[in-house]
Amino acid sequence: MSQLKVEQRKEAKRHVKETVRKEKAARAIYSAVGILLLVAVIGWAGYSVARSIANRVPTSYSYETADLTAISDYTNGLTE
Repeated sequence: MSQLKVEQRKEAKRHVKETVRKEKAARAIYSAVGILLLVAVIGWAGYSVARSIANRVPTSYSYETADLTAISDYTNGLTE
């Protein structure tokens, strides 16, 4: 090996802790960014689904009254 390679290896050995710390920090940043993106995509999908469901549900309801005279006549006929 050339003297230059030997010097480079010695230098790399001296900075192992610093290199490992930088790699761990980079890995943590990538993980955090990935988690944030995942949460954003899931949130967007949930919002889209909720919005599409809300658009399908009618906003106003119409109530109709039932004609209960037949039932009233029947119950009155039973009591007589």
